[in-house]
Amino acid sequence: MDSELVWQQRAVVWYWQEEEQKADTALQSLMRRSLTKNRIIRLKADIDNVFKAGKRYSLSCFKLFVASNDLAYSRIIVIPARHYGNSVQRNLIRRQIKEIWRTNQDKFIDGLDFAVIVYPMHDKTLSYEEKQAMILELFRKGGCIKLQDSASDDNIRS
Repeated sequence: MDSELVWQQRAVVWYWQEEEQKADTALQSLMRRSLTKNRIIRLKADIDNVFKAGKRYSLSCFKLFVASNDLAYSRIIVIPARHYGNSVQRNLIRRQIKEIWRTNQDKFIDGLDFAVIVYPMHDKTLSYEEKQAMILELFRKGGCIKLQDSASDDNIRS
């Protein structure tokens, strides 16, 4: 009787160890697809540097500030304007722009800090694809996209 109880306890322990390993691998795969903390500008001094030393580019409801950061990678911060909807809408646009930047990160030049200011769109609402096209056009306008990618995009348009 005691040996049967011991085996049941061992089986439970083995089961939970396997489940924890599965959860760890699932979490790691999710983390690889997310934006890491070092890719987001957090310090006030860095944010101030982007606005003071950075160049400005604008496109309808977006404004982009670009400054060099002396790092091997680029960073971003997304700031909705003061009267941009409620908190749900502000956080949604912030997440969407960060995701657009993350998925197209290989197209951008490294070593730059980006600040994207989002202004309210009174006349219409944009789909995710329209926002993505506008953000990429804004980065292209700012000269932040690598030459090989912008050349291939121009060939596709022709």
